[in-house]
Amino acid sequence: MEKKVIFDVAAMLGAFLWPVVLLIVLLLYRKEIPKLTEAVLRRVNKFAFAGIEVQLAEVKTIEPAWGGPSSSVDLRHQARSTEINDSYVATFITQLRDAPMAEVAEVNLGQGQDWLSSRLYIMAILFARYKGVEALVFLDTAMGRTRRYVGWAGVDKIRWALAHQYPWFEAAYASAYHKLQGATVPGQNLAGGQRPSVRVTNRYGRMGTVYDPTDVRPGIDLLQEFLSEIQSPPQPPPVLQPINLAESEWVQLERKEPHDVDTYEHAEWIDSNDVAELLGDDLYHASIREGQLKALSPTKQYEAILSKSDQYIALVDEVGRFKGLLNRCAILGQAVTQLVDGHDTSSREKH
Repeated sequence: MEKKVIFDVAAMLGAFLWPVVLLIVLLLYRKEIPKLTEAVLRRVNKFAFAGIEVQLAEVKTIEPAWGGPSSSVDLRHQARSTEINDSYVATFITQLRDAPMAEVAEVNLGQGQDWLSSRLYIMAILFARYKGVEALVFLDTAMGRTRRYVGWAGVDKIRWALAHQYPWFEAAYASAYHKLQGATVPGQNLAGGQRPSVRVTNRYGRMGTVYDPTDVRPGIDLLQEFLSEIQSPPQPPPVLQPINLAESEWVQLERKEPHDVDTYEHAEWIDSNDVAELLGDDLYHASIREGQLKALSPTKQYEAILSKSDQYIALVDEVGRFKGLLNRCAILGQAVTQLVDGHDTSSREKH
């Protein structure tokens, strides 16, 4: 019986060609490495939207906003499904619509009372769909240090890790998405009582309408419907006795007014230890101290960056505070492009 041999080209390239490419870059392009390193480090900037800071090159900073005029409405942990409306989340809607596309976003977990697991799940989906975000960088506050670097992970890995730990999230999301795909967008009446259908408008999964592909309201409706699926009310109240609330996987949201009806959400607070346990090997930790990197010669800086195996490498200060993010693959890509362009230029000059 004939046996088929299947070659994993990507794996072969990674295993065999990567050391060769790195060696060629370092040996043949040593004179250009200082310029390249300087340019890369200079271009690492960030902008923030909805409390999440996105690490990209040469992007204007936008002030974060999680809700609206009421400080008690926070989309990370306190907003009720009934509060997801234009008056409370107008700024969030604007930023979701107008902020530039981004590759990486920042999530600050604080001391563990800033994010509900449910909000991390749905925000990972929304930012991937609307901003093209591919990974989240996690920070926390520990030992008196704010913005301490924890690690990064791909948004898909985060979503499925949370779905595995909290299976009702995926069920709630499926139900919410099904309601949106029921051919209408709630609350937008047209002539004859018709409403525009929701559709995917780009390769990231962004949702718009057939009449306005840029409309972000379907994303806001998806958020609202998802929360309504896991909150009580409107869902039946959780059985909290004799179970301790802290051990029941339900969180009681803060009351805005003393007479408000208690609202519970089927979720848990999430901190950096939870993230590490949830993601395991899918949480990457590579970092370089900014001060040490700057103290190296340009060539050594470049070697230090490329010696890391992760796609993204964090720049941190002396106590581990997050300062920025480098895309190692992009840096290598620039070097290889320069190498190829230089070879082509030299060939043309000889002829």
